[in-house]
Amino acid sequence: MADLRQLERALGAVLWQLREYLGDLVVIGGWVPHLYRRYGGFATWTLETSLTAEVDLLVGPDLRSAHIRSIPEVLRAAGFEPDSEGAAAVWSKDAASGEKIEFLIAHQGTARQQGRVVAVPGQASLGAISLAGLDLLGRHTSVLTVPIGLFENEMVMAQVRIPRLGAYVVNKAVTFPYRARRANEVVNPKRAKDLLYLRDLMAVGGEVVDRIEQDLREIANTDPVAVNDITNARNNLSLLLNGSLSRMLAEVAAAVSVRSRQGTDVAIADVIGYFTDLLEIVEAVLREEQGLT
Repeated sequence: MADLRQLERALGAVLWQLREYLGDLVVIGGWVPHLYRRYGGFATWTLETSLTAEVDLLVGPDLRSAHIRSIPEVLRAAGFEPDSEGAAAVWSKDAASGEKIEFLIAHQGTARQQGRVVAVPGQASLGAISLAGLDLLGRHTSVLTVPIGLFENEMVMAQVRIPRLGAYVVNKAVTFPYRARRANEVVNPKRAKDLLYLRDLMAVGGEVVDRIEQDLREIANTDPVAVNDITNARNNLSLLLNGSLSRMLAEVAAAVSVRSRQGTDVAIADVIGYFTDLLEIVEAVLREEQGLT
């Protein structure tokens, strides 16, 4: 596994290559907590969160090539190669650099079509994986000023769009049950990782938890469509703690146990405690939105 500096260099290189398009893209996935921790202005965020070598980028359905070169042309010129013919959603460079990009788009259509690669309009040979729930991440974003590296003998600062923490939490809570295992897997590792991101955000301190709660209230008050997502997040968290999804607690507890060198029972208690705290916040937001408090 690459170290933090190598991963950050890979992220910076990706953002540099796509710098003309950053206003049209949203960085989602595992980099979101790290970017908030480093550049989000939090004073008490001390826990390092889990990272991934892959950069997940959300594209909108109306993305058009407003520049001389399309995104695939930019990536090919920088040495990236698509993982498939036609409209490719995954692009990577040589293994030594660790640079890998996955493009995603909010799902439109039937449930059966979810998870498929669809062509991105206006971007010949660029595809994106279509997943439900991503539209929330595109509607509620923050912009962080992020140093992405030394390029052309200057330290480059980029304006990077990422989801608001509250939107990020809701999305993870909505989508984790749908991380189906592949043929060669006992469980889908991304499911445990989604839950671990949620656990870690609840564990990094009151300042971050307060921001999540504030975001959820503002999203619920300004975006009626998002209330459905928040409700689904509440339902999934309830099933995780007390229902048919409770078997998944062992998956995230196993990751906590290995990372913290805690026993299994301690790790289970740890994750139950943090998910209970998150559920209580989400329920309180929904009660306020319904005028029940």
